[in-house]
Amino acid sequence: MRKNWKAYRLPARGWTLAALVLFLSISAGGCSSSRPPASTVPAPAPGSYDEFALDEPEALAPADTTSATPIVPTDESLLAKILRSHPSLQPLEELYVHGGEAYNQRDWDLAEEHFLLLKQKLQQVQDAPQDSLALLYLSSLQRKVDYFAEILAEERFFSDSYAPISLSLEDAYDSLQAHYGIPQFLLPQRPPAEAGSLEELLATDNEMVRRWLKYYQGRGRGQFARWLERYERYGPTMKAILADEGIPEELICAAMIESGLQADIRSRAGAVGWWQFMRSTARHRGLQVDEWIDERRDIEMSTHAAARHFQLLHRMFQDWALALAAYNSGEYRIQRAIGLSGDIDYWTMRLPRETRNYVPKFIAAARIVAHPDSFGFGRIHAEPFRFERIELDDAYSLTQIAKVTGIGVSTLRAYNPQLLAGVTPPGRKNYALRVPVGKSEGALAALSTIPENERITWRKHKLRRGETLGSLARRYHTSVSAIMQINGISNARRVRAGRVLTIPYPRGASIPRTASTKSSPSYTPPPPGKRAWVYTVRKGDTLAGIARHSGSSVTEIRHLNHIRRDRIYPGQELLLHVDQDRELAGARKLDLPEADKTIYTVRRGDTLSGISRRFTVRLADLMRWNHLTSKSRIYPGDRLQILRSSAD
Repeated sequence: MRKNWKAYRLPARGWTLAALVLFLSISAGGCSSSRPPASTVPAPAPGSYDEFALDEPEALAPADTTSATPIVPTDESLLAKILRSHPSLQPLEELYVHGGEAYNQRDWDLAEEHFLLLKQKLQQVQDAPQDSLALLYLSSLQRKVDYFAEILAEERFFSDSYAPISLSLEDAYDSLQAHYGIPQFLLPQRPPAEAGSLEELLATDNEMVRRWLKYYQGRGRGQFARWLERYERYGPTMKAILADEGIPEELICAAMIESGLQADIRSRAGAVGWWQFMRSTARHRGLQVDEWIDERRDIEMSTHAAARHFQLLHRMFQDWALALAAYNSGEYRIQRAIGLSGDIDYWTMRLPRETRNYVPKFIAAARIVAHPDSFGFGRIHAEPFRFERIELDDAYSLTQIAKVTGIGVSTLRAYNPQLLAGVTPPGRKNYALRVPVGKSEGALAALSTIPENERITWRKHKLRRGETLGSLARRYHTSVSAIMQINGISNARRVRAGRVLTIPYPRGASIPRTASTKSSPSYTPPPPGKRAWVYTVRKGDTLAGIARHSGSSVTEIRHLNHIRRDRIYPGQELLLHVDQDRELAGARKLDLPEADKTIYTVRRGDTLSGISRRFTVRLADLMRWNHLTSKSRIYPGDRLQILRSSAD
């Protein structure tokens, strides 16, 4: 299906007809199997799934969809249409329905089993080519599953199945401190956490540990060598933080097997950063995650959060093996495994494959890190990650900072990977930015020279029909990459009208008004013998018809109004240049006083690009206002008109 999509791309105006044909084809025919009522399908019992293969229960297998005479209900919903025409999606819907039934019955274990299996199945189905209706259903189901996962976590927190009440309260105290900054002395007192020692765990020697030692010395040797190099670079920073938090420094190896000690790693499940925190867990541990900054990528902030998280897990389970397993798969899963089997020995517990391998991988990694020579790894000497901080009193882009300080943009990004949009967070005073050692004093002095109107601010912008990220970047004097980064956009062509975007731009930038149903299009002076009119598009109008009505041409109208295609919509206002002696019905005259016009006399050495920069206008606008082309030349004494909207 995807190959056909790329090979036969429809024109924009053909999408409505294509969607109608697709809808009619689904309604008129297709498979006749209808979704059985949820009550007729027995729900599987807890623990009935294989924790590795997650095989689909027989009761949820697709039903026989063959039928001699398709029966299409006339009043069926969109969901019913999709499931009828896509039988392979029915098992997913059944899993979702049964998970919801288990949730309504407050059977958290059974509900979570259904949703865990559903997430696995969803991933498998999403990796396969799908048509547009299936993608619509799958994206909706993915959102609902994610919401249910968070709701189940909240339910478990306040339920008896979470943990003994004292441990639940400890977690609640941590959340209160992290979210609301409540001082410790206002909370119920509890004994300080004891980090304990990992020596006994690290001394474990069994077949699973030996298998991972062999792997890291063999097939995984190259990968582990890179880990060791990063350990030498970032290890000292992390060790100091873990020691300050009272946590064994060997736990750095958990970050090593989670992310390979890299800041920008994202897992398929959505975990991010050095310690691979999910967004909800990160926020519970006091990390800021928003459109400007993701502190999961901050080596210091995320390591402090990981240390606090390990403290909680160790207090909860009183065992480092179980704490590590809970870090990998979640404390609720480990609590449930203990509750279902009564077993508290990690090595004999029934756990998912990834969690069963997690602790042996950790032990193997910690042994090699402690004695690399003994396992065939030579000592690696890497420059430690050392830095200084400067406190910023305003928002700056990394490009601005690099320009005035001489520190490369790539270096600033490497030292501050938490800055998602390439700017320091607007509205956040005294933000600490990392710079290389020896650069802080000079950097602060250089930054003080940046005028206030060139510093970064932001605004929300609702994307209108016809607008692109490129046009927004030009309008706000920013870049497409900055807009994509801050809004989490991976494909600029898939951004649709109606989406609200966050736009970073220099504070002093002159932002022109956009053409819309309530504002006039940008003014362009007419050539001699013509007059400017504004025409409001009516239902049924076309560019060709408007061109005939105004005595103009489609090409000229598109050029004056920055229209790439022939698509216009009712209420849109178009700028037209009409002969002086011609009246235009349904339009209004646009007089020169609506624009602030400056006449500039060209001097010797002037260029069009230089003049555009001097007056902070686009070169394309300057050429359009003066009816120039790319082949036009200017000479000393020439008079150019430069226009500024009265709204600016």
